[in-house]
Amino acid sequence: MVHKIRIWGARNISFAGRVTLINAVLITIHSYWAQIMILPKLILRKINAICRSFLSKGSAESNSPGYVAWDRLCKPKNEGGLGLRNTMLWNEAALGKYVWAVATKPDNLWVKWVHHVYIKSSNWWDYQTNDGSWYWRQVVKLKEKHKNLSQLQPIMIRSYSIHQVYKMLNVDQNRVSWHREVCNRYNMPKHSFIMWLAVQKRLQTRSRLLKFNVCQEGSCLLCDIELVTINHLFFECYFSNRCLQEIKTWLNWQIADRPLAAMIRWTSRVKTSKFRRNVYAAVVAALTNQI
Repeated sequence: MVHKIRIWGARNISFAGRVTLINAVLITIHSYWAQIMILPKLILRKINAICRSFLSKGSAESNSPGYVAWDRLCKPKNEGGLGLRNTMLWNEAALGKYVWAVATKPDNLWVKWVHHVYIKSSNWWDYQTNDGSWYWRQVVKLKEKHKNLSQLQPIMIRSYSIHQVYKMLNVDQNRVSWHREVCNRYNMPKHSFIMWLAVQKRLQTRSRLLKFNVCQEGSCLLCDIELVTINHLFFECYFSNRCLQEIKTWLNWQIADRPLAAMIRWTSRVKTSKFRRNVYAAVVAALTNQI
């Protein structure tokens, strides 16, 4: 992972590009080993730290905190995350196939050996042990967690799907109302990422940097009048509001002046065609990124 990041670090990659590389390359390296063995928590925390550092700073090692908590990033997009893979939960879902194999008893030498040496005449779902190797004790502990998944039984009957079990482990049903506009397919990916940060008030505005003593002045660089917060920047500031008025005139967009979050909420509820709603969302995302 570190070797690949050192190669990428010399290139000017946007935040959206880093998210794609993390999901497509870095997490894929972890996924291979996660299906073979139970990775120690120290290793999983190190993998998360490398990915978090690359996303926020573009390097493999950084002690500065990220823009958003890592657990939040690993949530599905409809729950306010970026859909990154939670390494610990994926490891549990991947190794659940051994739990499934022991339960369904396929014609497999390892399964026959486990039943002959450990389980014997016991019921697998009621089986408990403090003996055996560390690996076997972890499989038994994982079995207890999978046993509590009420939706797992249909999967056990057919075949085991790592992706489906991972979704069961990672969903808490706390959906957000703005994910369709932020993750709109008409948006450019880098626009969506900046808008995602803005909606959650995690952009590095001067007011936030002032709290961390990174800068000494918190006034807006566009109007030089008020403290630059997310609400001021989008769209209470004179300059950003003027940009919004020009966009509204160009699109013949009849909407009252609102903060960014309220504008996104209005866009999702306006009674018009789906295409026009998507265009409104894409325009707001582009304007947010430009400002």
